[in-house]
Amino acid sequence: MHERAQLLFVSFLILLAGFVAAADSVAVETANEYKFATGDDSRWAAVDYDDSSWLTLPLDHFPKDSLQNIFWSRYTIFVDTTLWNKTLAIRVWQIGALEMYLDGRFVGRIGRVGVDKEEEKPIISDEFPQIRLIIFLPNDDIVDGHSRHILAVRRSCFIFREPLVMNLSPQLRFVIGDPRQFVDEQRKKQSQATAHQMLLIGIFSTFGFIHLMLFFFYRSFKPNLYFAILTLVWAFLSYLRFENYFYTDPHQFIVNLRLTNIAAVAFTLTAVRIVYLLVYAKKPKSFYALLVMGLLIVLVEWKTPDIKASLLLLFMALCMIEILRVIIAVRLKKRALLYENTWLILGGLFPFAVIVILRILPIFSLIPPIWDFITFPLLYYSMLSPAVMMSIFLSSNFANISKNLQKQLVQVRLLSEKTVKQEVERARLQAENERKTRELEEARALQLAMLPEQLPQMQEIELAAFMQTATEVGGDYYDFVLHENGDLSITFGDATGHGMQAGSVVTAAKSLFKSLAGEDEPAAILKRMSPILKEMNFGHLYMALSLAHIRGRSMEISAAGMPFPLVYRAASHTLETLELRGVPLGSFTGFSYDTARVELRENDVLLFMSDGLPEMFNNDNELFGEERCIKVFIESATLSPSEIIDRLVQAGRDWAEGRPQKDDVTFLVIKAKKAM
Repeated sequence: MHERAQLLFVSFLILLAGFVAAADSVAVETANEYKFATGDDSRWAAVDYDDSSWLTLPLDHFPKDSLQNIFWSRYTIFVDTTLWNKTLAIRVWQIGALEMYLDGRFVGRIGRVGVDKEEEKPIISDEFPQIRLIIFLPNDDIVDGHSRHILAVRRSCFIFREPLVMNLSPQLRFVIGDPRQFVDEQRKKQSQATAHQMLLIGIFSTFGFIHLMLFFFYRSFKPNLYFAILTLVWAFLSYLRFENYFYTDPHQFIVNLRLTNIAAVAFTLTAVRIVYLLVYAKKPKSFYALLVMGLLIVLVEWKTPDIKASLLLLFMALCMIEILRVIIAVRLKKRALLYENTWLILGGLFPFAVIVILRILPIFSLIPPIWDFITFPLLYYSMLSPAVMMSIFLSSNFANISKNLQKQLVQVRLLSEKTVKQEVERARLQAENERKTRELEEARALQLAMLPEQLPQMQEIELAAFMQTATEVGGDYYDFVLHENGDLSITFGDATGHGMQAGSVVTAAKSLFKSLAGEDEPAAILKRMSPILKEMNFGHLYMALSLAHIRGRSMEISAAGMPFPLVYRAASHTLETLELRGVPLGSFTGFSYDTARVELRENDVLLFMSDGLPEMFNNDNELFGEERCIKVFIESATLSPSEIIDRLVQAGRDWAEGRPQKDDVTFLVIKAKKAM
């Protein structure tokens, strides 16, 4: 970051200097040859120094055997006399350290020239050139309106002893021109690189987080885990690749390169693993061969990092070819796939693998470059293809799971209505019912697993929560997100219906809450969630939900079809009802949800509750009702949050008199602590 800030400052100076340049186009030419000598003598910078005994070399040639010493180069430059005393810029591509002298005058340095590796402070500017200001002064050496000037460069390149840069050329390249043009080009590339970096990191980090959460909630589907790893590693690679564009410190560059090599191997092996997982019941032996090959490449590249990474690129190309081979073979042999609609994922991976191969081939000069990396890094954006297809695949599977579960529940009801006349039929029905019961128990366990393991501890408020599930799996749900700044986001909801369908709705709502919490106000988040749930095609299942954002004792609350929250004011012993009206999520899109802003004072209490207690029946088929809920709440409001919940739960049990509950009973109590 220090190097980047320094570059921006220099660019600002160059931009100011550019406005005093007289010509729109810069007429500067460099001779096709230059003079070269090893050693070190300050007299070699003089414009009239006799360098006839030096080596004469073409501009595109450099004697690498001279890298063990300090060496000098002298370049002849012809400048249009109209550019005398005008501020110009020299843009330099090089590796190592150098000092520049124009007609004997010192005009700038890049890094620090040293007599050995320890003294030298090298700079890598092979990809991102350095810019310095220069001024050509008038002289008497004029031919055809152009004056002759000498640019003497004192250099050291001990950095070339590092394996990292051995494959690069130490040849110095420079261009002299309009400062405004140079700084505009530099800033444009810098802006493009930063924009692509932030966009790619944001996109693929979001994909990775969502699929990781989906795996935690449904661990039997392992492609979610591997796809989360794939997208998160790709986000990390995007960060490293573009960050490398700004590095000038070789040591930073080496660390970055090592991390890039490890991440590239991890990404490639994960991509192969996903394809094998979707196609084969067991990992084929070829995967273990690729795994060993990848680990060996990591060890080699870690010990002697190679900037061209030839072994790594060959390994990646081999893995991409293997992915294409498997996809094509499955298609030709019409092999049965392990998961329904797997072709969506394989179809997304196919163009990505092709683009990776097309990106690697130009590096080995097999084909010319197809696209510019900075202008549009197609390789990195091509990961959107498998990412989008994976999301479509999951959406289709969620829809199929809901449809299948609905059919199974209908079948259970039909079987329960039949009269069992034969022992064999009774045994069959009993086994079927036991299987369905296990499924409901697993669904209930999934519902409970989605609740937070522990409540957040806050400085100014005290929290307590409770949920008692019904005999059949319902859809009550609460969750928290504690932000880095100490704010707390709370969600409290109830999905319509029962069974696995409600569990699917809750799973989707939880993922959306975790992804969107803290990004916007509660009402805006609800408005964003509703169309997403509607597009998931849950049928007539909706999600009633309350959202609250808490900062200290201040709360902003919105609700979508939930019972109104109750606020007990300790100072006046009064009760407030927050009438927040709104339709459940997934029913209508574009609905504007109400917002209530609440400031809790000392010992004030806020109660969220589902409709389980108000709609509880006793043995006389009488409802418990909202008035009894309010009465019990007011009577217990001076107690702690957990004790308030105990009173509400006990009141419900006394009312039911042992009658099985038909709906989940859930409470969330927030109480303002006493001022310290």
